[in-house]
Amino acid sequence: LYVVVGVLLFAPFHENSHGSAFATRWVNDAFERACGLALGLPPTHFRFELAAHHALSQQPGREPEMIATAESLRGYLLYASAWPYFHGLFSVLLRLPFGRFTAEEVSFLAPERQREAMRETRIMWAVYATIAGLSVATGSTAALEYWLIPRVLGEPVMRLIRMSEHGGRPHVADWLANTRTVVTWPPVRWLGWNMAFHAAHHAVPSVPFHALAQLHAVLAPHLAAARRGYAATQIPLAMRGLRGGA
Repeated sequence: LYVVVGVLLFAPFHENSHGSAFATRWVNDAFERACGLALGLPPTHFRFELAAHHALSQQPGREPEMIATAESLRGYLLYASAWPYFHGLFSVLLRLPFGRFTAEEVSFLAPERQREAMRETRIMWAVYATIAGLSVATGSTAALEYWLIPRVLGEPVMRLIRMSEHGGRPHVADWLANTRTVVTWPPVRWLGWNMAFHAAHHAVPSVPFHALAQLHAVLAPHLAAARRGYAATQIPLAMRGLRGGA
C-alpha cells in the first residue's frame, strides 16, 4: 500500500502540470515541483512533453509518450516491469543538466524552455546530492528505505495504469477512439486524482480533476473504449501479447 500510494504521486504531478488542479497558480506550481522532485521528473520537460502527448496522442513517430503496443508477451512483461521507463528517466536526468536534448525533445521544448529544464534538473541533482551527503554523514538509510526502494517497487503499478490509458487503442487522432476510460473503485479514483476518467481528461484537459466524474457522465454514452476495472484492461493486453508470440 505504501509503495502504491507513493508512486501515485504521479497523479497530482500530472494534474498540476496542466495548471488547472487549483485556482491559484503558485499552488499548482508548488505541487508540481514537490511531486516532480520526489519522482525524479523535471517539471518543465514533462509539462511540454505532456502537451505534445495531448496534441498527438496515438500518432506513431510524433507522440513523445507513445507506448509501444506489446506484440509479444515478453514485450508486455518488459514494459510492465518498468525497466524501459527507468532507462528513459535516467537518460533525461543525466542529459538535461548538460543541455543535451534529443531531436524529439527539441520538437516540444523551445530554446528558453530548454534552459529552464536545464536549471530545474541541476537544482534537482543538487537536492539529491544534499540528501545523499546527509544520509552518509548520519549513517541513515531512511531515504533508501522510505523513498528510493519504494519508488522502484511501485513503478510497475503506474506502468500498468499508464498502459491502460492508451494501450492497444487505434492509432488515430480521435480521442473518443484512442483513449480508454477505466471504471474503477472510488478509493482508486481518489488516489489517482480521477486519472481513470482518461477519455474525459483528453476531451477537455483544462477541466480540473475534481470535475472529471461529472464530465465523464456526459461523455460516457459516446466513448468507444471504457472498461470495468484494470484487470479487464490488462488481461486482453496480455493475451494480445501472448497471441503475438512469447
